[in-house]
Amino acid sequence: MDNEAEAVLNWMVGTKVRFHYTCNEEGYADFIPYPSYGHLVEIAGNDIKASVEIGSYEGDYLFYCINRFTNKQGFGVFGYGSCSGCDMLQGCDTMEELQDAQDAILGTIVWHDTKDELIEYLENRDIKLQWYGEEEDDYTKFVAQVIALP
Repeated sequence: MDNEAEAVLNWMVGTKVRFHYTCNEEGYADFIPYPSYGHLVEIAGNDIKASVEIGSYEGDYLFYCINRFTNKQGFGVFGYGSCSGCDMLQGCDTMEELQDAQDAILGTIVWHDTKDELIEYLENRDIKLQWYGEEEDDYTKFVAQVIALP
């Protein structure tokens, strides 16, 4: 891990910032984890190009990223929860726990050499075996979003 990434992770642990609240278009409070899972992916040298949360207070976070150093195309997915007892990031209290969370998230990424290979992988997955397979429309929209990107 480089110095910048370590500094960010230290700040995240030291501040104990867990959520920031916004109000959505319907007037209900949205609870947004801060720092985000996406931030943990990005400070490891990846640019997230598309993502979707499938679920509500708990569910799965799917993302498409490109590694800045290798230009490999990646697809990752992991579950999130609604409290520190069931959400990996919210439950982090130490630098070691935060590093373990980042390692676990990065470990979900399936890498491909080209975007075409990644799209083939996404289109041919048997998502019925995944929790998010129950939300096939959301997955289909995610794949369409990835395909539409340059």
